[in-house]
Amino acid sequence: DLSNAAIALGVTQAARISQDIAQRFGLDQLTVTGGGEETALMAGKDFSPRLYARYAYGIFSQVGTLFLGYRLTEHLRVEAGAGEKQTIDLLYTIEKP
Repeated sequence: DLSNAAIALGVTQAARISQDIAQRFGLDQLTVTGGGEETALMAGKDFSPRLYARYAYGIFSQVGTLFLGYRLTEHLRVEAGAGEKQTIDLLYTIEKP
């Protein structure tokens, strides 16, 4: 279907553009996350395999949040967020085989 091909081409081009922008600014991540009213632009930098920073800006809410994270173990990390709300989370991740 022609419309699906056009959408796929647009997504591919957008991914290439975001990779170029991320490289130019020294970022490890530059993506659009969420959907609808929750859509946000996310930019991030990994300072080491354990330490990272992310900044999310809500496109519709116009609220920015800075996240700092530290990986304690392979599955456990702590993440703090500062923006409209302040948060601190202890996150445990299990990956499915």
